[in-house]
Amino acid sequence: MADRMKMGIFVLSLLGTGFAQPILKTGECPTLPRIMSTGDNWSQFPIKPSGVTAGSIQDSLPPAKSINCVQVPAGTRAEIVASELTPSSPPGLASLGYLMYFTFDDRGRVWALDVRDYPNDIVAERIAGGKSRIVILEDANGDGAMDNFKVFYSGLNIATSLEWVPGGVVLTATPNIVFIPSTGDVAGTPKILWKGGSTGNYDTHGQTNSLFYGLDNWFYGHTGGMPCNTSGGEGGAGNGVNCGNGNSWRFKSTFLGSKTNAFETWTHGPANAHGIGQMENGEVFQSGATGSIYSSHSIRGGVDAIPLVDKDSPMSPLTNDFYLWEKSNTAVSGHDFYTARLLPAIFNTRLYVCEGATRLCHQDNIAVNKNGENSGSTWTVSRMTGTGSNVFASTDSWVAPLKVRTGPDAGLWVVDWNNYLFLHNPANPVGAGNAWNNALRVKHSTRLYRIVPSDGSTHPVLNLSAATDDQLVAALSNTNFIWRLQAQKILARKATPSAALLTSLENILKTSRSMNELGNDPAVTHAVWALEGMGQFESDAARWNPLLKDLLLHPAWMTRQNVLKAMPRTMATSQAISDQCSVNDDQGHVRYQALLALAASPNAPNEKAIWTTFQNVDATVNTSNGAAKPAAAAVTAAGITTAADRPCKPLVGPVNIATPGNNSIQPRDDIRFNATVNGFNLMAKRQLESGELVVYDLRGQVAFRSTYNNSSAQWSAPSASGLKSAVYFYNYRKNNGEAFNGKISVTGMDF
Repeated sequence: MADRMKMGIFVLSLLGTGFAQPILKTGECPTLPRIMSTGDNWSQFPIKPSGVTAGSIQDSLPPAKSINCVQVPAGTRAEIVASELTPSSPPGLASLGYLMYFTFDDRGRVWALDVRDYPNDIVAERIAGGKSRIVILEDANGDGAMDNFKVFYSGLNIATSLEWVPGGVVLTATPNIVFIPSTGDVAGTPKILWKGGSTGNYDTHGQTNSLFYGLDNWFYGHTGGMPCNTSGGEGGAGNGVNCGNGNSWRFKSTFLGSKTNAFETWTHGPANAHGIGQMENGEVFQSGATGSIYSSHSIRGGVDAIPLVDKDSPMSPLTNDFYLWEKSNTAVSGHDFYTARLLPAIFNTRLYVCEGATRLCHQDNIAVNKNGENSGSTWTVSRMTGTGSNVFASTDSWVAPLKVRTGPDAGLWVVDWNNYLFLHNPANPVGAGNAWNNALRVKHSTRLYRIVPSDGSTHPVLNLSAATDDQLVAALSNTNFIWRLQAQKILARKATPSAALLTSLENILKTSRSMNELGNDPAVTHAVWALEGMGQFESDAARWNPLLKDLLLHPAWMTRQNVLKAMPRTMATSQAISDQCSVNDDQGHVRYQALLALAASPNAPNEKAIWTTFQNVDATVNTSNGAAKPAAAAVTAAGITTAADRPCKPLVGPVNIATPGNNSIQPRDDIRFNATVNGFNLMAKRQLESGELVVYDLRGQVAFRSTYNNSSAQWSAPSASGLKSAVYFYNYRKNNGEAFNGKISVTGMDF
């Protein structure tokens, strides 16, 4: 098994070292005419395009001419899927004008936000009374181009992102998260799932954004630079959760098929952020826009995102005709990944971000190994530079790509604002929404592109709207993540699944042991999350626990990782992790999830078994206090005298997690661990009696000691540092002989 895992990791790492493909023009780019701008405040812009006559701007181009200025990697071509010329159905509606975000439904149709009131037209309510609308675009004849569009809902005020779900659509209609139910394509009465509150100057570009459905059946989103706190709504719980200032967050709702309502901060990210996306294993990445990290790994809830690409990493525009507020990236958005198998495999090992101000979407190589080792719990990004680092760019200075994502046809789709002025507030006068008032900001043209192979080939677009259970189960193996996730999304909402459906999913868990080039078994991964969404792991633990335990030895590391995420936090989980030695997994991402799962689950029925399994018997066992004696006795009783006798091999290596300070972990009322970076500071309340604290790692080794004097309220060692794992056990023995035990985390999570 280890050899197979290493092979998968090697393949991914090898692909991640790919090359910068040359990019080629789509056609003959016309001479770009220039016009004199009038009635605007162009001259007030702090940094003007180089080599451009003051007051002169390029004239706009129609779609058929602008596409010839677009450049994409060799071996691919760009095609227009929709534009302002796409006809409406029924006729008479205004054309498409300002698409900000788009997603897909179970028929492969496009659901998009046409946000014509961004950024200056603010209404007092901020939810209704605006010019934003939700439109549905459909390719009726299957040629790849949208034949028509229709309006699903109108009158929203600066809605920023949306996600389709069976029975409706969820959207961020700042400052709230709203669900609009539907019967067919007819909208019902909106429901506010979560209320949000912003303080200070209302800034329309720093709001909630980038909503999507996660592999783990949570909905994820992002908030830019504005403060935000949820305050109830139909979701009920979640009051006071900090969802602003660059944080990413996630939620569940009973209105959306979940068993409970919940809202929580996921990761603290860079401020002024717009864009998060997920890999095929469900890991979340986010981008920062202005003067911040433009790519970060949101590894889990409650801590800072891990920076991957810094703000000074260069972009490579094809034209000098653009406004730039800062010296480097200034409007990064739309972080995402290519998750299908139509384009060359190299596309699956890159991350993509758009930079509308410089007329491009950038790409970088990403690999699973960190610092040359396969023990890291995050990713390594290799910077790509030069024009070959672009996946989409143009010499047309009106092209302004905002979002890139995989399409239902397996192409890579890009939304282009087609706007000469992309930036929000670089100069005065600043009007409503804290946005620059400028006549150059037009809202009457938009383009939606797809990047496909040069021969124009695509993969079939499915229709799951009336799919049988067997068809949905089959879709869990589709090569396009979009269709696997759509099928999972539908299956997970089945409150009373049929016996035949459960048997089909059970057979996948029992028999599928494949591994693709990324280290994933998609069918198993999505089947696990479909069952988790149904609540099967809690309602029928006897049936599923043995299968989940077996899957901890699955050859695909991404699948093992997701099994650990999906397992219910029970004593059986702890025992399974112990029995299968998951904290010793060859893959750091898996070890990390095992540590978090173990910390969040109750101890196995026999706590000594946990300690015995991870006891480092080659080191001297400390028996000077009662805490270590049970572990030592269990080791002796089990006949474990050497490393060769151990049921688990030695821990492969620590998982080094950087975390912010001031994270209070309070397992008891009288003792507190304030997490720092790889350690903690100790605090205590007066009622804590004098005694000794001993902290053990998962191998039973003493990691830290400190004694507490109640009279002076002082610890002999008030701080611990250099702790590399996520989870530790502790024992506090009072001077009168009484003792208590617990678990702590140095990652800032209160378990």
